[in-house]
Amino acid sequence: MKKKIAIIVIFVFSLVFSIIGWPLLAKIDSKVNLDENRNPTPFPEFNNEFFLNFDNYFIDRVPIRKSSIKNMTNIELALNKLYNKILLSLNIDDYYITQNQVVFGENDWLFYTGDNSIEHYKGTNLPSQEELDVYLNRVQKVGNYFESIGKEFVIYVAPNKERMYAENMPKGIKVVSETKRIDLIKQHIDQNSNVKMVYPYLELTEQKNIEQQLYYKWDTHWNKLGAYYAFCELYSAIGGEAAPISYECKNIFADRDLQLMIAKEKGEDLEYFTNYRPEISCQISLDGSKYISKSNNPNGKKLLLFGDSFRIVGTLDYLSKEFTDCIMADRLLDIHSFLSGQWGVGFEEYDVIVLECVERFQNDIFGDEGTLQKIINELGL
Repeated sequence: MKKKIAIIVIFVFSLVFSIIGWPLLAKIDSKVNLDENRNPTPFPEFNNEFFLNFDNYFIDRVPIRKSSIKNMTNIELALNKLYNKILLSLNIDDYYITQNQVVFGENDWLFYTGDNSIEHYKGTNLPSQEELDVYLNRVQKVGNYFESIGKEFVIYVAPNKERMYAENMPKGIKVVSETKRIDLIKQHIDQNSNVKMVYPYLELTEQKNIEQQLYYKWDTHWNKLGAYYAFCELYSAIGGEAAPISYECKNIFADRDLQLMIAKEKGEDLEYFTNYRPEISCQISLDGSKYISKSNNPNGKKLLLFGDSFRIVGTLDYLSKEFTDCIMADRLLDIHSFLSGQWGVGFEEYDVIVLECVERFQNDIFGDEGTLQKIINELGL
């Protein structure tokens, strides 16, 4: 009898505490800095999958979720060091530890596993000849259009951090092919089209080998120095010559996207404080998801760039100095608005048009729902 009473008391307490304690736990959890680089699951619609989707909705809002991820991160880091030693001695392939789409690499580096990043790194997602021909056809149609209206057109792809710093990737992730998906796409476009495609992997590797850190250790992005060397290749492709740069390098403590995804405490990382063309002044403003800059550069040239977050990290600082007017828009949010005439007067207003993405998002440019196909559909090419 006493046993049954104890069970009932525990059951009732768990129900009452979950209700009363929820606000307290939520308050404690709110102090944990976590950014999962995605939106929480919205409240589901009432359909056959309601309960399944509600489970995801509920899990995203459990008040101790952030704290749990933070604690698991610390455990995973400790286990990762131990497991790596054991598995490397046994020569076991395809072993690595991830926490919330973050993989723990060598020398305290963090890498991203989402958006097929590991497949790109390993070289296991190479395109077929049919895919290459479809991509080429889209590039040629859009390229021919911009050529017909007298505009410079460039496709600009930032290398994945996983490839740039392969020496710090977990040893258990074995590279299958040194030739990557983006290599074959670029080669096919270079050999069969007049469209310029910039993928500055070799140039960045050359600079990296001079013992310069070009990407953040705990972030998916290049730093401002890496962005500068990539910008040099982009600017050269449109007929410009980048000016020399001065910079100061410091170790700082700052929040980074991969670190925030696993609720890890901010750590020390290199930061480059760059100074490019100080004689040019510019004003940069944010309008929705569009970054708009106006400078006193007398060349009168206008740039329109559609891209992802790599367009902002460093890149904006340099391009804004080389154009009198510059718009850097989010290709996923703004391309429809632009093509439908909700802002801007059309491509004719700009001298240079750039489509940018990081390597893992290349499908957002070349794919069936990508920017190239959207331009083709809207303009009837």
